Amino acid sequence: MPIKSTINYIYKKGLSFLNQIKPLKKQKTVVLLYHNISEQFELQMRYLKNNYRVVSLEVLLLADGSYENLAVVTFDDGYRNNYDIAYPILKHLSIPATFFLSSCYIDSGDSKYMTWDMVREVATSGIISIGNHTHSHRLLNTLNKATQADEIKLARQRLEDMLRCKITSFAYPYGQKKHYTDDTIDIIREDGYICALSAFSKTIEMPINNRYEIPRIPMDGVDNIMEFEVRLSVLWSTIRWNLLQKN
Repeated sequence: MPIKSTINYIYKKGLSFLNQIKPLKKQKTVVLLYHNISEQFELQMRYLKNNYRVVSLEVLLLADGSYENLAVVTFDDGYRNNYDIAYPILKHLSIPATFFLSSCYIDSGDSKYMTWDMVREVATSGIISIGNHTHSHRLLNTLNKATQADEIKLARQRLEDMLRCKITSFAYPYGQKKHYTDDTIDIIREDGYICALSAFSKTIEMPINNRYEIPRIPMDGVDNIMEFEVRLSVLWSTIRWNLLQKN
């Protein structure tokens, strides 16, 4: 079900935004997923910083059950505006983030993606870490295990060769459970990754029990702060997750 339809569903049920969201919005940890970003990105980051403890993905993995109200920011694919717009804002606000890159997109020279020089700059900034998003962003569930392994290993090798750093985190292309297989998870574990991120659109209960299917809340298309706040809520997470299971 589309994001806008989910919000309409909430409103049609007669839920009061203020009464339902405010008591719930700080109860869970969230990982945000961006691709391209909107003009509201800086406002969103300021809201996040004022209402959550924003930490790196690496810190999230170390946090135990006593921690709550954490937030992690991630980006997939390596779009140019992640460098031109998001990166300066993140740096100015001292917000850490992880960029999950598909190496063939960076190799392509397409102007809508970052160049390797840009990736090197953010990777050495001290606030951005780099993760693997496969080489060519294929649907892993359509590939046999050997081909999946090639996609994952080639991207890691390319990223490590170009950046001279260890790549230890992974994000599944497209990100829903149907888009990868048990073989995918086995490959990630066997290759020594410390975590893998999905796009399940759920908040997180701490501590994290399954590091290889960490949910993220997609933020594409959010064009006002009210919708941003809705997506971060437990209410949104519960309704959205239940609706996704029916489709």
